Amino acid sequence: MNNISIKQIRTFLAVVETGSFRAASERVHLSQPAVTAHVQQLEDELGIAVLDRTTRRVRVTRAGERFRHRAERLLTDLGDIVDELKDEAALQRGRVVIACVPTIAARFLPDAMARFQNQFPGIQLSVHDVVAADILGELVRDEAEIGIGPSPPKESDFEFERLARDAYVAIVPKQHPWTRRRSVTLKDLTEAPFLTMTKDSIVREILDSALAAERLRLVPLHETKHHYTLGGMVEAGLGVTALPSMAVSMLSQPLLKTIPIRRPAVYRDVGIIKYKGKKLTPAVQAFVEVFRDQVRRWRTSG
Repeated sequence: MNNISIKQIRTFLAVVETGSFRAASERVHLSQPAVTAHVQQLEDELGIAVLDRTTRRVRVTRAGERFRHRAERLLTDLGDIVDELKDEAALQRGRVVIACVPTIAARFLPDAMARFQNQFPGIQLSVHDVVAADILGELVRDEAEIGIGPSPPKESDFEFERLARDAYVAIVPKQHPWTRRRSVTLKDLTEAPFLTMTKDSIVREILDSALAAERLRLVPLHETKHHYTLGGMVEAGLGVTALPSMAVSMLSQPLLKTIPIRRPAVYRDVGIIKYKGKKLTPAVQAFVEVFRDQVRRWRTSG
């Protein structure tokens, strides 16, 4: 708007609505000379008269009438956005968009969402359940404000706050001989019929890295893209698998048994991911705190 100020616009509208400079000065709490100066500055900036003044009355020009309608709409829109932002700052309304891996979305997110919405009913939560690689893309494209999932690559444009270390467990049918054991090793997994996620999965990538560090080679019997399929195959006795413990809730647990993996333990770090340098809104910060507490409760109970 070049050098036109909100004060000049409000003063002009006050003159139009009251029909006089004297009444306008009382409404906007300025001296009459200040009101006159504001209108003059507005006209100088526009390059056209918006008011006709005589000793008896003030009349809006045709150009002034056009300006008046747009100015009223501008101030209404400005007032609306100011109210919205104040409400967001006070956590009265707003929207939080979260990109989260399905294993965590199924295990922790629902309870955290319920607690958050009980505290802040005016704030809308939206969850994008996506694979780990897609979380980073959503943050870059500003489609989500925060991500929840495994740690991103160390040399990246993302900040990571670790909330939990999610240990891998072996998953077998309840009738499997391993159910009598307190733990299994990575070498045990390589010697059994093994079922796993496809190589594009971060779950598989972490497992493969752990095996490589031990100079072990795993030849899967079957590979799947979905946890549900993997669980069904294990239930049917086709083999065993290994997944992060947070993912176990996505399987049909009644017919399965989990066994800790030792020598060495395998784990993934999970937590909050955000674009480096991005300032979170009060609503997002409030949700992050609720989610942190939800994970703390899980770690304490576990």
